Amino acid sequence: MMRTFTKRVGLAALMLGCSGAFVAAHAAPDPMFEPILDDIRQQLPDGWQFRLPAAVPSDSALYPFVSEATETQLVVSLGITPDCADPSCTIGMIGVTDPTTIESWPPAGETVTPVDLEGGIQGYYLIQGEGSAANQLVMWQQDGLTYAIVTLADSPSQGEFVEIARSMASEPPIRSDDAPVGPTDAPMSPADEPPNLLDMPSDFPDEPMEPTEDSTSPAEDPMNLPKDPSSLPEDSVSPDGESPSLIEEGR
Repeated sequence: MMRTFTKRVGLAALMLGCSGAFVAAHAAPDPMFEPILDDIRQQLPDGWQFRLPAAVPSDSALYPFVSEATETQLVVSLGITPDCADPSCTIGMIGVTDPTTIESWPPAGETVTPVDLEGGIQGYYLIQGEGSAANQLVMWQQDGLTYAIVTLADSPSQGEFVEIARSMASEPPIRSDDAPVGPTDAPMSPADEPPNLLDMPSDFPDEPMEPTEDSTSPAEDPMNLPKDPSSLPEDSVSPDGESPSLIEEGR
C-alpha cells in the first residue's frame, strides 16, 4: 500500500519546523494540474504568483487539489484518490507563502543541503522527521515569495526531487486573477494593430481622369508658362501667332 501523510501537515508548520519550506518547478506544468489552474488563480492572494512542476514522477495517478488558501499562503496537495480531501490520502504538497511568516532564512540544520536551482536561485534540500514519518522538502525564495515542495522521504530519490524543484523555479508562474499582465503577455487591441494595406480604402478612381481646362492653376504649373500667346512679348511671337520654335531660335 502506498504510504501517505499520517496527519495534516501545514505549510507554515513545515517551514517553521525546519526554518524553511517548499520548492518550485520547470517547463509547462504537468497536465494533471490543468483541472485546478483556475482554482489556483482565483484563490491566490492579490498580486501573488504560483509555480508548478513540469512533471511529477509517480507509479499511479495523482489528483491535485487546493488544500489551503489564506492571505499568507496557498497549498496544493497531491491526493491518491479523485475525492481526496485530507492528509490520509495525500503523498505531497506544493506551496507558496509570505516570507514574513518564516522565523529565519536560510534554513539551518544537520539535514539541510544547499542546492542550485535555475537562474542562480539558491534552494535548500532537507529532511524533517524520522523513520516512516520523515518528509523531504526543497525550498527557496523567488518572486518575493517563499516556495516549497514536500513529499515522503523514501520516494522519489533526492536527485529526482531536486529536479522537480528546478523545473518549478524555471517554469513561468501562474498569476492571481488580478495580477498585472506583462507587456509580452498582453494581447494586442484592434486599435494597436498595424493597418492592413489591402483593407485600406483607395482614393483612386477606377478609370483615369480626363484633364480639364482648370485642372492646373498657374500656381500648380511647374514651369508657370502662359497659356495665351498674346500675353507673350511681341518679339517672341511669330507672324502667324505661334511661338517660335526652339530649333529656329538656335539657328
